[in-house]
Amino acid sequence: MREVLVQFASLWQSFCVFYLMYRSVGVSNFGIQHLEGLGMAGRPAPSVNQIELHPLYRNQHIVDYCRQHGITVMGYSPMAKGHKMNDDKLTEMAMRFDYYE
Repeated sequence: MREVLVQFASLWQSFCVFYLMYRSVGVSNFGIQHLEGLGMAGRPAPSVNQIELHPLYRNQHIVDYCRQHGITVMGYSPMAKGHKMNDDKLTEMAMRFDYYE
């Protein structure tokens, strides 16, 4: 595992060059161990972490970690790729917020 974290840190260092031009670099699907690995290697935290995030998969542990460390969370697959549109929980939420047709 340590070897993988070292590789992530090395790759991240290359991306940090973009900070000079864009002031913001994000990652996708980084877990807490990946983000902590960057910190342990003395690398700056990403601005954004794009993760799977929708009402049926809240991924709360990584969301909480990112919030605590100033990393914006961007969700992809916000409606579970449309596969769960008739899910009882989603229907209930839609009706509660008056978004159901």
